[in-house]
Amino acid sequence: MRTIAVSVCWLIATVASAQAPLPVNGALEVILADWETAMAKVQSLEASCKRTTIDRVFQTTEVDRGSIRFLRGTGPTPVHRASIHMKKLDNPANFEKLILSGTTVYEFAPSSNEVRVHTLPAPPPGQAVDNNLLSLLMGMKAADAKKLFQMELLKSDDYYHYLRLQPFNKVDFADGRLALLRSSHLPRLVEFVQVNGNRVIWDFEKIDTAAPLVAADFDRPAIPAGWKLNAIPAGGQRAAPGNTPILKKN
Repeated sequence: MRTIAVSVCWLIATVASAQAPLPVNGALEVILADWETAMAKVQSLEASCKRTTIDRVFQTTEVDRGSIRFLRGTGPTPVHRASIHMKKLDNPANFEKLILSGTTVYEFAPSSNEVRVHTLPAPPPGQAVDNNLLSLLMGMKAADAKKLFQMELLKSDDYYHYLRLQPFNKVDFADGRLALLRSSHLPRLVEFVQVNGNRVIWDFEKIDTAAPLVAADFDRPAIPAGWKLNAIPAGGQRAAPGNTPILKKN
């Protein structure tokens, strides 16, 4: 029910914004500063989530469930680690699994029984990744957020702040929405509108910010029997092609 309520409020906020856009103002600045402060204290995170993908052309809807984990690096040159594991609701054997360890990504491809290894460029100092899901999930510096997005406060109610994020670089997605819990500044919903018009909605149903994660949880994974390891050259096939800007590789 809460998810439905958030979606309805989001729709109302979007319509109201279309009629009378709110400028980047003091309220938004305070929200961004509070988001930065709150998320900087989070060293590890595990989220149970649902992803809904709506195809604009074929009018189809796909639903996946799974989890996302993140371990923040420390020191002057921190190495951030993350993983995502999602399964189709109607076919759990069809899954998506990615493990990020520093600048190395291990991508499980069940359709070809292989684990693809991608090497990512190093992110800017102090930033885990670029304008993608992990950045929004773990938070970012307010100054960095404003460099990446044209930001707009659509609405605030008793439970959430609703933000619109329009990336200046529209390679990964064309438009976005972010709903932050007022109580913790953790994300509740993230929506991406892709350049082809498809919509991807992430619903973070439960987030544990005290997850007992260690670096070894993100080491090179065991290769399933009968699978092969395939190193993808730089500039080759992107990790997690398709519906989610999770890891940027350009």
